[in-house]
Amino acid sequence: MMVKVFLGVAVLSATLTFAEQSVSFKMLLDAMEKSSPKLEQQRLQTKIAQQNLRTAEAAYLPTLSLGGTSEYSHKFYDSYTPSSVGSDSLTQTSQYQNSSTISLTYDLFRFGATYLGVKAAKEQIKGSKAGECVNLKEQIDSLLEAYVKVRIATAKLAYYQQMQKLYQDSYIMAKRLNEAGELAQTEVITYAQNIADQLVLTAQIHEEKESMLAHLSYLTGVKLDATSTLEPLTLGVSSSSKITFEESSRAKQAYASISQKEAQLQAEKTRYLPVFSLYGKYDLYGSDEDQFNRSMHDVERNGYRVGLSFSWVIFDGFAREAAVETRLLELQQAKVGLVEAKRMYEKEQYLLEAQAREREQRLKSAKKSEASSQNVSQMIETLHENGEKDKLSSLKAQIQYYQAAIASHEAEELLSLSQTKEILFAKKEYECVAH
Repeated sequence: MMVKVFLGVAVLSATLTFAEQSVSFKMLLDAMEKSSPKLEQQRLQTKIAQQNLRTAEAAYLPTLSLGGTSEYSHKFYDSYTPSSVGSDSLTQTSQYQNSSTISLTYDLFRFGATYLGVKAAKEQIKGSKAGECVNLKEQIDSLLEAYVKVRIATAKLAYYQQMQKLYQDSYIMAKRLNEAGELAQTEVITYAQNIADQLVLTAQIHEEKESMLAHLSYLTGVKLDATSTLEPLTLGVSSSSKITFEESSRAKQAYASISQKEAQLQAEKTRYLPVFSLYGKYDLYGSDEDQFNRSMHDVERNGYRVGLSFSWVIFDGFAREAAVETRLLELQQAKVGLVEAKRMYEKEQYLLEAQAREREQRLKSAKKSEASSQNVSQMIETLHENGEKDKLSSLKAQIQYYQAAIASHEAEELLSLSQTKEILFAKKEYECVAH
């Protein structure tokens, strides 16, 4: 009974270990969407844009402020002194003075500057949200490429291990034939070189796999190593309709940037115009502490001020001209960005479709080559068993079969990559459109 329990625990442990090493693309994608630093930075950028909107909308509201002063002045000689010289006030007598002022300021009319500032902030939010979708698409593309490269490298290493054994057997067989005078020394050297080349190639694939695993860990935050098994890509349902450029996230980001720069340009031009403001002040003051305290309890003891102010900057050293020119250049830059975004989108769509077609044809050719190599290998093996062909030819045929199998597997993985990209990109674009 104890033996059965022990065996059960051992089997469960092995299953859990395997489960921890088996990783699906969906699991890595979910992890990346939640923990990717680049995606999180873009989300934070959107939140910053939302706070910029709050700042811009604050200009619609009045400003309320409270100020206070407590001062002691001392005059050495009791003689006549003017109250002020220029903007500086002069001491008239020795006394304590205390005052507090409540001020309310409100810009009545700024020729649309506040509205334009709010509009620019809203467009910044739109552009940032579209940027989240663009960034996510780029991250998914990088994740898919690395994921498939790891799967291809893993399969190659498995085949290379078997091919290495065949190369070693071929070298041993070639040495025997050379010793028997049936094979030239140069051909023996060629077989030895094949072993060395295969070792170098295996090391390169190992290095590439480790690099891609590290990249996957960087993108997702999931720790992967050489023992991790990546599951095959599973295709979802392909969408019959395609996203046009005008509907894409790249277009929304570019158009939002243009609208933002246009609003900022118009807002900058309002600096040439005056600003009309309303202000109100209520003063609490007293020549000593007692009088100041009484003024705080008797609102009619002192007084208030209400007024309309007018401010118009006539000349500022051409600072406004430079600011307007800067906004014009930024607008031109945004329009060029729209052209670039459209060309980038068209390039991506063309490559997706072209690669899918090319890889489909490549897979068909690779499958035919694999089947042909397998038939040749089996035929040579049969002839060898009948004594009609040497063992060396049989080993060569097996190596060629493995090479064809590697090409077939790689073509299959790359086709799956293209199809998954097309489906996943469209899905994410529709999700962005919905939001």
